[in-house]
Amino acid sequence: MQDLEIEASGSTKTITVGVLPYSTTAANTLSYLSCYYHIFAALHTWEEGAKLSVTVTAATDVSLYLLGGNSRDNASIALIASNASATVGTVYTTDISTEMIIVALPATNKTGGTYTLTYTIDGSEYNWW
Repeated sequence: MQDLEIEASGSTKTITVGVLPYSTTAANTLSYLSCYYHIFAALHTWEEGAKLSVTVTAATDVSLYLLGGNSRDNASIALIASNASATVGTVYTTDISTEMIIVALPATNKTGGTYTLTYTIDGSEYNWW
């Protein structure tokens, strides 16, 4: 299983998920698989104004929601208008101080799904000599 806490850098990296790893039960009757990631920048590494960018490059039978926050408990900032699901090919950005939670849920009447996304930080790193 992949690590759900992901430190982004200036290099573009890819996450590919073929099976949603967590079983979730809603209203004691509906059971489905889910997944989430916390993507963040290392502290004191990037100059002010650096942006975290995420692009969904493929998604089948899954909806991906991008929220600002550093945990599922406080991910309350919708990074997509009306908290809509992410669209394949669209680049979503937020300030690195906001951090990002990506929640993957199966499409209606499905129990799982697959997706691929890329992420990177755009900005200037502090010079440490």
